[in-house]
Amino acid sequence: MDTAKFGSLKDTVAGAVAGGYTIIYDNRYKSASLPLNITGAVSLAEWPGLTGKNGGEYEYALDGMKIIAQPALLPDHGLNMRPKDSKEALDVLRQVIEVRKGVGPTVEFLLGGK
Repeated sequence: MDTAKFGSLKDTVAGAVAGGYTIIYDNRYKSASLPLNITGAVSLAEWPGLTGKNGGEYEYALDGMKIIAQPALLPDHGLNMRPKDSKEALDVLRQVIEVRKGVGPTVEFLLGGK
């Protein structure tokens, strides 16, 4: 995941489409009743991405055969992103994790349709 560059849903989906993908597998779309969709496949063109708790936003990255969605850290998060030492840096990282958890989980979605 360290090579993935996070950005907007629109740009990430455009990159996936440019790579030949047309489908994303999202468990929220699974259905055992009609219309049947046991894989959760949905067209990338129709996929809305994720919305976090309390309207929180997500950022997206294309990583090989999947899209990673992680809670975005908005500019007004209030955290000191310029720690003075390694101990303070660890504290900031812990705080970032908690802020992101407050928005929602990081989720990976497989791509298909090549």
